Amino acid sequence: MSERVLLTLFLIGVIVAAGFFLQLPLRVYEEPSPADRGGAAQLEEFVERLMTSPSPTGEMRQGRLFPGGLPPDLPFEIPLPPGATVVGSAVEETYGVVLLDVPRSPQEVYAFYDRELTARGWEARRSLSPQGGFVFSRDQGRSFCRGRPGPSLDVYAFPRPGGQTEVRLSYNLDPTYSRCSSPRSALEGKDALQILQEVLPPLTNPEGSRQKRGGSSASDDHVSNHALIRFPEGWSVAELEEHYARQLREAGWRLEEEGRTGSVLWSRWAFSYEGERWQGLLFVVDRGEGWVFAYLRADLMEF
Repeated sequence: MSERVLLTLFLIGVIVAAGFFLQLPLRVYEEPSPADRGGAAQLEEFVERLMTSPSPTGEMRQGRLFPGGLPPDLPFEIPLPPGATVVGSAVEETYGVVLLDVPRSPQEVYAFYDRELTARGWEARRSLSPQGGFVFSRDQGRSFCRGRPGPSLDVYAFPRPGGQTEVRLSYNLDPTYSRCSSPRSALEGKDALQILQEVLPPLTNPEGSRQKRGGSSASDDHVSNHALIRFPEGWSVAELEEHYARQLREAGWRLEEEGRTGSVLWSRWAFSYEGERWQGLLFVVDRGEGWVFAYLRADLMEF
């Protein structure tokens, strides 16, 4: 997820919290009355200006907020699960995020959108997870396309206390950046996300871990993924490294060399993908106080 997506989701959280104190209505977006306009207007202007960013052409893309409501000018219908409460929406011209609270499990939410979006002409693409590399879980997110080159719609569902599920719907109307028309790499005609998912096996963390999302990259001859991870109490860095190494072996990677240099545990691997030789590297760096920086990379070996 890009920094812009993460920032937008964070801003939605700000609006939700502020809406509680300012008593902004849920479900239907309404203009605040003149008496209430002071605090709400100041907050709204502040967040919308934070959301405003320059486009690749240098023009400013204006952000808009809809606390308690859906964007009013979408070219498609967003189906809502039974009992859903619309917490709010944040829009930046062709990109937007909708936040829902749903009294259903994440699995029921995903089943609802699989069924309803397909019936409305959307095409289910690969699951957004498992991605290649360090993952939060093996079941996180769905991706849909409405034709080529889009628009695209991503669905994320996270459990909340009390049997509620937080649902985040992220859409993109710009074919230049849509997941449905992602740039193709030179490797077997596959896009970068597909290469990342197929070349790097998903590495799950031990139970009780915390992970801060890092980043990924992919091209026609290498892929990489990294994350900052807090491992469970009672574990050592060496045990965590072995936890990941075991999953690499299960994925068919062959250990060629390993060692430790100061606070860095490293290992070099070999594996095959699409009939070609690849080399893998795993680094686990002890950051102290129970945190590690983990880095996984694979390179196509030319010969």
